[in-house]
Amino acid sequence: MKWLVGLLVLVALLVGADRVAEHVAAGVLADRLQTELGSRPTVEIDGFPFLTQAVGGSYQRLRVSAPVVRREGLSLRDFSATLTGVHVALGDALGGSLSAVPVDRLDAGALVAYDDLTQLAGPGLRLAGDPNGVRVTGRVAALGRQVDVSAVSSVALAGDTRAEAWIKTLLQEQLSAQAYGRLLLLPGATAPVALRSRGKAVCSCFNVTEPEINQHLARAVGSPDERLSSVQQALHCGTNCGSCVPELRRLVRSATPTEPAAAACISS
Repeated sequence: MKWLVGLLVLVALLVGADRVAEHVAAGVLADRLQTELGSRPTVEIDGFPFLTQAVGGSYQRLRVSAPVVRREGLSLRDFSATLTGVHVALGDALGGSLSAVPVDRLDAGALVAYDDLTQLAGPGLRLAGDPNGVRVTGRVAALGRQVDVSAVSSVALAGDTRAEAWIKTLLQEQLSAQAYGRLLLLPGATAPVALRSRGKAVCSCFNVTEPEINQHLARAVGSPDERLSSVQQALHCGTNCGSCVPELRRLVRSATPTEPAAAACISS
């Protein structure tokens, strides 16, 4: 029974350490977001255990909320955002060198007061709530006189989201958009100009993709450790934070090196 008690104590310690690490990471993230949002938000990191997500550089879900967010003179109330599939290498997170954070999906919401919208609408106009929509009032010049006018307008969000897949690839992989120009505004599920994806990102520290790694492994020879070392020397992946090393080892095991053609010697 002693070993069982010891095992339960060990599990409890590991779970406690995982929760403490998650709490500390959420606090650090909240501190960094405070500058961007204008107030310190509440950050929750979903998924258990947290430490395996941190080492792997991929987080299941992050929730960010704040009573008020101030951006460019506009106050957003009851702000909330859910980030699903967040990809941040452990070395970047610890070093504070993040310039962009790839996210698979982002859902956000907030409330905007009519007074704040009035400030953005311009002088002489005022926006207020109405049972049928938004009431806009103001003074306009007509026949040399200032006339008070009022109108009720409906507000709707609309758009074509079919281009999400290829535009997401364009942004996440930081591909050049120069060839698209105004074509970026066209709706449709197919890119107007052929889009060549660089493939799945394996090393975020040096922006190395799976096809690049497989291409090098096809030419590498030697033992699995020697082939892994060859990839690291050539592409530098797995040499910074190390979070992608398990994935590199998996690719080494699954890749089949190209055998050099045997030279045939024919004697007459």
